[in-house]
Amino acid sequence: NFLKNLDLEFDENGFVKVDEKMRTNVEGFFAAGDVTGREMQIVVAAAQGCVAALNAARWLKGEIDWKN
Repeated sequence: NFLKNLDLEFDENGFVKVDEKMRTNVEGFFAAGDVTGREMQIVVAAAQGCVAALNAARWLKGEIDWKN
């Protein structure tokens, strides 16, 4: 499927691994919500989506380094 073709890292339960900025191991690819395996609640997913969107915008502007 699409995600497996990206060489994303998954945890032992099959969820996409992300850091605190919702970054994956693939540069430019953020993940949020149920695919991360964190508390599967709409409020959590919305918050993660906000974090991912803000950090994606910062990354696109060159304000954050992918590895830091």
